Amino acid sequence: MMADIKSIKLQGANFVEETILPIFKKNYCLIYGKNGSGKSTISRALNKVKGDEIDSITTAALLDNDNQKIMLSEDEKQKIFVFNEDYIDQNIKLDGDGLETIVVLGKQKQVEDKLLESRNKLKDINKKLDEQEKKCTVYRDSGNVNSPQYYLEAIMRKLRDRDGWAERDRKIKGHRRASSVSSDTYKQFIERNPKKTRDELFLYFNKQLEKYEEMKSGKGKILRTVPISYEFYFNENQFSQLLIKKIEKPILSEREKFLFNLLETKGGNYIEDIQQYFLKDENEICPYCLQPVEKSYRTNLIESIEKLLNKEVETYQSNLKAYKRETIDLDLSPFMTVDEGFVRTIQEALTQFNESINHINDVIDQKILNVYDVHIQWELRDIQKQFENLIEKLKKLEDKRIEFNKALDNVAAQKNILDEINSDITYYDIKDEVEKYQRQKGIYDKEEALLKQYEREQGHIVEQIQELEAQKKNIYIAVDLINKSLCYIFFSNARLSIQYKDNKYYLYSRNKSVSPKEISVGERNIIALCYFFSSIMENQEEASMYSQEYLLVIDDPISSFDMENRVGILSFLKYQLDKFINGNENTKLLIMTHDFMTFYNLQKIIKDRYCCELKNGELLPVKKDRHEYTCLMKEIYEYAKGNVKEYELTIGNVMRKVMEAFSTFNYRMGPGDLATDKDLIRLLDKPYDVYFQNLMYRLVLNSLSHNEERVKALDEFELFYSHISDEERIRTARDILCLLYLLNEVHVVKHLETESESKKKIENTFKEWLNAIKQNSL
Repeated sequence: MMADIKSIKLQGANFVEETILPIFKKNYCLIYGKNGSGKSTISRALNKVKGDEIDSITTAALLDNDNQKIMLSEDEKQKIFVFNEDYIDQNIKLDGDGLETIVVLGKQKQVEDKLLESRNKLKDINKKLDEQEKKCTVYRDSGNVNSPQYYLEAIMRKLRDRDGWAERDRKIKGHRRASSVSSDTYKQFIERNPKKTRDELFLYFNKQLEKYEEMKSGKGKILRTVPISYEFYFNENQFSQLLIKKIEKPILSEREKFLFNLLETKGGNYIEDIQQYFLKDENEICPYCLQPVEKSYRTNLIESIEKLLNKEVETYQSNLKAYKRETIDLDLSPFMTVDEGFVRTIQEALTQFNESINHINDVIDQKILNVYDVHIQWELRDIQKQFENLIEKLKKLEDKRIEFNKALDNVAAQKNILDEINSDITYYDIKDEVEKYQRQKGIYDKEEALLKQYEREQGHIVEQIQELEAQKKNIYIAVDLINKSLCYIFFSNARLSIQYKDNKYYLYSRNKSVSPKEISVGERNIIALCYFFSSIMENQEEASMYSQEYLLVIDDPISSFDMENRVGILSFLKYQLDKFINGNENTKLLIMTHDFMTFYNLQKIIKDRYCCELKNGELLPVKKDRHEYTCLMKEIYEYAKGNVKEYELTIGNVMRKVMEAFSTFNYRMGPGDLATDKDLIRLLDKPYDVYFQNLMYRLVLNSLSHNEERVKALDEFELFYSHISDEERIRTARDILCLLYLLNEVHVVKHLETESESKKKIENTFKEWLNAIKQNSL
């Protein structure tokens, strides 16, 4: 499957649009690109292809020659290995252990990172636990007003009060001691919804308690029935018509008029009494004047009275008397215990009815006394309706009496009534405290739940740490293989090595332990590169390992290392890559760098490679001549600054090639003419003109250019000025660059300028060197 890979399709980070890059026109691709051109994005896209989570990359796929997506199996994905800054960060860690350095590699580093993350989480959760425990302690303190227990105890005290639930419950149950109160007794009252006020309930409770006591003793039953068998009918309209009926007065003598006046003033009964008196023969003396009364006078008097009291009057009076009614005399006091309020309502109705009866009877008596008076005062009372309402109430009272007696027969039901009343009263007693308790209980429960959550999280994290520490102990690192690689790079088995002791890997330099601050970034990255190749060999036989197909990606393998280790790294890369290249013809190799010196040197390591430059999201051909010249000039510049010593055997040859290229392409002359040509000499100020003429005589006595068309590649390691000291070689390198700088400042700066080496920095360096030349000139 690796043989079919020709391109990569990616999107994300530096590649805003979906882009296809033909990185494998050949099996081995070497890409040069400045920082920010997208090299790291390509390496991360390949990480995503192998299954890593890379959020910044939205699209990543390998394509065949027809730009069709290649579907890799999980085993094939395991054959993709990417070395970049992410790999170093994820797989290498240097920890201090006193004055020593512990090296944490690969899976061990991944486990260590997880351990660090878990320990930080444990630290955070412990802090949260401490703070939460303090909060909960406040809510657990029953003496604190924020504690729900504070209000629960207040509720319990209310229940135990002398007039509280426990005492009322004792009375209901008939116990000698108040009922016990527990922490959840209050719960039976909090959902109640009383319809009466507490004061009303309290009075009602006492009354029902008294009734309850009577029921238990068998007293209190009302055996007397409510009288309801009354008959009554009264037609007020007919009665009213009778009252206004007119009786004609008879023609009267003077004596009869006198009698009539008596009738009107004294009433009919008075006249009738006189009549009855004189009808008796033995009554010969007037009872009023005490004079003798003759028989004829008595006879005439009786006739006059009879004239006044005629038959019509008698009939009329008799009709009036027929409307007279008896009041109802009823004692309702025995029924007060049934329903006092209702009984009082009946009493009011009875009083109203009897008043109406008395009023009717008074009107009748008044009319009988004076039947001829048609102006009798009378008002309608709807007495029949009053009677019917009264009887209806009496019947209802009887029903109540029956139910009352039944209730007295059911003591348990009465006890339940008392319990309900007691519960309603208790609701009022504890309502405020319960609300406060529930509010604080809700807060406390949330805080306790959060505390439990933190405790669970703490336990989970502790388990994670224990598991990770166990994993860390069981991870095997191929230390011997890494040490061999370090020896290969540094040309020494003592320069840098890793030793295993006390379940840890310690780093040694020159057979001595070192602290992390003594290890350079370059040395750290060299360890990472050695581990990278050793990890590929993990769980594999070396003899068969290289025969398998691989896709290797190496992003900036050298430029970030210490410059003095460049030769060792190049040699190590050549050694390792040759094995993969020769092991399987389908193995793919992608190397990327932003340093052209590295790019130039890598070209000599890998044959039959595809070299290109990543620029503006495209892969472009590299103009070899220009870049080789730039690379050589940068080598001289780095050597002149004293940054590298590895060039000391080749720097003479490099200086000669740069001078040849500069003189040939700029002035069509040899390097020896640079400080002797009159036209060029005029470009140099004093004292530089004399200084550089002498320099050129020393440098170019026996060296003439054999290549005016191009500068040769560095495949000759000719010793140049091997008889002079290192200090002299460095000064010579500075002098040559200063000469080129004075002749064409822009040319030199443009070739040396990089992102890390700005124009300003380069100009300051040359200013310093030129000042030194001026001070040393005659």
